[in-house]
Amino acid sequence: MAKLPLHEEHVKLGAKIVFYGGFTMPQEYKGLVAEHRAVRQSAGVFDVSHMGRVYVTGKDALPFVESLVTNQIQGQPQNKAIYALMCNEQGYPIDDLIAYVFNPKKILLVINAINAQVDVDWMNQHKGSFDVQIEVVTNTLLQLALQGPLSEAVLQDKITKKVELSQLKFMTYQVTHYQGKELIISRSGYTGSDGFELYGDFNTIQSLWTAFVNDARVAPCGLGARDTLRFEAALPLYSHEISEHISPIEAGLNFAVKTQKNFIGKEALLMQIQKGVKQKLVGIELLGRGVARAEYPVLVNGKQIGLITTGYILPDSTKALAMAILETPFATSGTKVTVMMRTTPIEAVVRDMIFMQKQYKR
Repeated sequence: MAKLPLHEEHVKLGAKIVFYGGFTMPQEYKGLVAEHRAVRQSAGVFDVSHMGRVYVTGKDALPFVESLVTNQIQGQPQNKAIYALMCNEQGYPIDDLIAYVFNPKKILLVINAINAQVDVDWMNQHKGSFDVQIEVVTNTLLQLALQGPLSEAVLQDKITKKVELSQLKFMTYQVTHYQGKELIISRSGYTGSDGFELYGDFNTIQSLWTAFVNDARVAPCGLGARDTLRFEAALPLYSHEISEHISPIEAGLNFAVKTQKNFIGKEALLMQIQKGVKQKLVGIELLGRGVARAEYPVLVNGKQIGLITTGYILPDSTKALAMAILETPFATSGTKVTVMMRTTPIEAVVRDMIFMQKQYKR
């Protein structure tokens, strides 16, 4: 069982440790609710070094990545972080990822922990005649996420004026130095709040982690709050809202699918766009008491028409909300449905997935 490079730091802070994505991970420190609130009200820091990080380098790095992912890579503005999906020939995701194009011959892909080996195998299988090298740097290039409305002020204090963070907009990045070592700062994250993702070597990330957790404005946060935060922002999680059974179009991620370019799975996704899909991702609000957990069946008139993908009662809310994948005829807001909570039926209604207004700096 692999440990995160900062594992001992988490133990010292009294984290509850769980196993996830091949690593022992902090689930929570002071509690999920407190950590969720910290990100929404001030700032929270997450050790997300369990995520996979892969460099694609070489003469054909740009066209190779372009051939794999759904979004447009070539021609994007300089220092743009690009959200995309890597799909199979049937148009179903192998993973979703963030691509950082440093130059046409050097691209960093940040992938999901649970899919990391599958992703790397897929890339190697499709190298073909492309002149590229694929290097996994998960163990040497670590990653933190500093999230929340005070994250800019906190990070600016730590890095002084080497980077003017107010100039970084959502989904852009800059390469700089911290204590003499290279540091990649991306204005991104998976919480719906403003924030940053930081990449550097062990000493750099350990130093930043220590600086953050010693700052009264920042709470260390674990996997629990990471999931409630991304759910509140209606951000998809692989194996829940996107999977080998839920396509990007069915999940409403059309913005990340550019059919004017060629990529694996394009024809299948183009067909879905043109002809429509048989199922759609929607929001659900329970009208009775209970929580709709992943995999709970959703019924209409006793017939199953879909499944819950994620559900919570969020901190500071009394509403039980969920996301669900439903057959398209039942995916209209206002449709009355029944969620089966084990053997107990709970009345619910289909709604939008705007559970909060995202706080990104555009």
